[in-house]
Amino acid sequence: MDCYDGSDEWHCQPDDFVQCGSGKRIHRHFWCDGLLHCDDNHADEANCTAMCGPGEYRCASGRCIHEGHVCDGLCDCLDCEDEHQHHCHHYYTTVSGM
Repeated sequence: MDCYDGSDEWHCQPDDFVQCGSGKRIHRHFWCDGLLHCDDNHADEANCTAMCGPGEYRCASGRCIHEGHVCDGLCDCLDCEDEHQHHCHHYYTTVSGM
């Protein structure tokens, strides 16, 4: 455990990983993100229509992100849909500097 709240150890069950042909394991947070982490068998980008788990948001690419990352000011989906949709303007404060 490296994080104070233990969050670095959440979602660490065998089902939370996919195994590449090389034996490399890829965590589910990197599945369906449009980037090939398994160059040898593309296992991390296969079956990307799967549903996300509880407390997760599914990006259009199929990538699952924690729903707390929606409207947090950082792009987590490939096209930043997590910041441009869902009425995020209700969460942001605009400062004009005037």
